[in-house]
Amino acid sequence: MLFRLDFGQNKVTKMVASAAHIYGRKTVSAEAFTTMRHWQDSPASLKQSLDRAFCEGINRIVIHSTTSTRPEDGLPGYEYGAGTHFNPNVTWWELSSGFLTYIARCQHLLRAGTFVADVLFYNGDNAPNLVAQKHINPAWAMDMTMMYVMKRSCLPGYL
Repeated sequence: MLFRLDFGQNKVTKMVASAAHIYGRKTVSAEAFTTMRHWQDSPASLKQSLDRAFCEGINRIVIHSTTSTRPEDGLPGYEYGAGTHFNPNVTWWELSSGFLTYIARCQHLLRAGTFVADVLFYNGDNAPNLVAQKHINPAWAMDMTMMYVMKRSCLPGYL
């Protein structure tokens, strides 16, 4: 889930989050850390995609896979072919408590809030029904956000 990006945006998280919000679900789950980058990921690289998913509406992640290897199999042990190697055999595991605490805290806080939306976009009843991602030039994003905030704050009776 967290690595299926198209033009810098996840292909499915917004749709999953939108469906959950429409049906009043507090929990929005998604598979996490699905990649084929064997032994290249660590909390530093995983956090980027995790934060993106949280910003796009996911509030509960499900780790894609965790392998169990017997000590007599040695290190790094046996690993599954897909998914980030997320188990005690990775070199960063002993240092991962801060990262795991961060994940737990973010999920808790995101589920504690109440979702509020200003706009509903109806995309029709056809299946499959995929909505194209927004393609905003990052250089414009701040200006567009500031203009939006300024316009909303200047509306009569809007405070």
